[in-house]
Amino acid sequence: MIICTVTAANHLAYAQVLVKSVKAHVKDCRFVFCLVENGLHPDAASFECMDDVVLAKNLEIPDFEELVTKRDIYGMTTILKPYLLLHLFDRYADETKFIYLDADIRVYSSFDELDKLLNRYSIILTPHRLEPQNYLNSIEEELVNLKDGVFQVGFLGLSKTAESRRFLKWWAARCHDYAIIDYKKGLFLDQKWLNHVPSFFKEVYILRDPSYHMASWNLSQRRLTRKGKDQYYVNGRPLVFFHFSGTGRWLDKSIRLHTSDDNVQKLVDQYQDDLLSTGHNNFKNIPWDYEMIMRYEERNKRPAIEMNSTHEENRVPILESESPNLSDNMSSPILLKEEIQTNQAFIKIIKIWNNIITFLKLVIFRRK
Repeated sequence: MIICTVTAANHLAYAQVLVKSVKAHVKDCRFVFCLVENGLHPDAASFECMDDVVLAKNLEIPDFEELVTKRDIYGMTTILKPYLLLHLFDRYADETKFIYLDADIRVYSSFDELDKLLNRYSIILTPHRLEPQNYLNSIEEELVNLKDGVFQVGFLGLSKTAESRRFLKWWAARCHDYAIIDYKKGLFLDQKWLNHVPSFFKEVYILRDPSYHMASWNLSQRRLTRKGKDQYYVNGRPLVFFHFSGTGRWLDKSIRLHTSDDNVQKLVDQYQDDLLSTGHNNFKNIPWDYEMIMRYEERNKRPAIEMNSTHEENRVPILESESPNLSDNMSSPILLKEEIQTNQAFIKIIKIWNNIITFLKLVIFRRK
């Protein structure tokens, strides 16, 4: 079994926590992560338990260099999943089972049931919710799924078959041009396209086990309990994996609204401790290579740095940006030493402006 994820250099701690949890619970698997950077970060190559690293630019995505100039880091990650899985289908010819997990997931139990299901089905999806909401905020929460998608794109299980390959090729073509947020057109990144999968493709299984993909969006329907120090159960079944999307934001709000004990909060606290012990503070401010390249070109009014350049002297400032559905900002500021004095005031002004824009977007979204 191949298990994979997509991340940037500033989220390497998330990938490391994920891979350690996978290796602790999933037997005989290989873990591959796709790095959305121009070059291989030295820590990425030496991470414990990591079996393989693939650079996004090597996935043979059509017009990759053009795409990366039009998308921010979050937008690029939403394009990559189908291309990565198609790449791994060919890269690992001897493997027949493939699992994609978002980097901000942690595994707590074995994938034995998934392994059995992939003997029978080509595609496995997990819905955001498993039953109607019949109480607090019921209509609002179901409306969110109509806008953003019935199925959660943070998990995908595939058996290597003609049907799953056909699905990935279709999904890749849609993501290439339409992995964007445009509610008027019914688009929400790569995720909303999964709504079509059960009707467009055969051998699709909708995994309705509450122990898989517990997260902020289903806390109202799932109760987490604990036996002993590290044994967690969801509605009486062993927790398989938890998606920590929105930690510090919407996950915290969901915990306050939908939980009556501290079990979920303790799970979150432990996850945050693991991130810190894995070096998150050392990684979180690493800027995105491609944004540095674009800003260098814009500021100097000359051709961009070659896409194969990875030298430290090419690093230039980038601006902090908020990314929805990610557990931390995907971009953080960094300055060349010689630029600190001249650019510090400018960077502060831009940060304040970005915060104002983010606040206004949240207000507009809530009103909708």
